[in-house]
Amino acid sequence: MKVAHISGTLSIWWKQKLRLDIKPTFFCLFVISLSLTFVTSACSLGQNQSLKPLRVGITSWAGFDIARYAQPSGIFKQRGLEVELVQFDNQQDSRRAVIRGGLDAAFVSFC
Repeated sequence: MKVAHISGTLSIWWKQKLRLDIKPTFFCLFVISLSLTFVTSACSLGQNQSLKPLRVGITSWAGFDIARYAQPSGIFKQRGLEVELVQFDNQQDSRRAVIRGGLDAAFVSFC
C-alpha cells in the first residue's frame, strides 16, 4: 500500500469515527515520538546508575525543623531517599544556589 492511501484511509476513519480534526500526519508523528521515548527509556533501565544525594538548602527557621529531625532519625532512609541538607544563613542565598544549579531544592517560606 502506498503511504498516501494509508493516510487517506486514516483521515476518513478519523472524520467518521472520532469526529476530530486531527490530521493523520500529526498522529503518526506523535505515535513515532512516543514509541521512541519508550524505547530509549527502556534501554536505560538495565544500566546500574548510582544516584547522587538530593541536595536541599535550609535556613534556621522553626518551620523547617521537621526536616532537620527527619535526617538523623532516618525517615529519609526509610523512604529510600538520600538527602543532604545544606545550611544557609538566609533564604536569598539558598534560592540563588537553586537557580544557579548548586542545589536541587530549597526550603523557603512565603514571606
